[in-house]
Amino acid sequence: MLATANRLRSREDFQEVTRSGRRVRSNTLTGFVLSTNRQEPARFGFQVSKRIGGSVQRHRVLRQLRHLTSPWVLKTPNSTLVVIRPNTHSMNYQPEFDSLMEKLMERRRER
Repeated sequence: MLATANRLRSREDFQEVTRSGRRVRSNTLTGFVLSTNRQEPARFGFQVSKRIGGSVQRHRVLRQLRHLTSPWVLKTPNSTLVVIRPNTHSMNYQPEFDSLMEKLMERRRER
């Protein structure tokens, strides 16, 4: 579970990251990253749409993504905002998640 300090919650933050941030795509996931000038810990958000499935399936995907994000909380620099969107329902996001996060961290440094 992500700590409250590491969660993106407001609509404005999600819009800021998805509109102004850098995007990286893989087969099953899309990620956005944005570096800010705010002095705060890295924060993560998830957008799981209804095309993934019903409520139970969406919440299962959300739990999987939250679990995969846990090790990245400490690896991600402060003042970084990350949004992850699953493109399709998959049984295992692990292989693509790690490569997506590495690419996002590279894209973050490009700015």
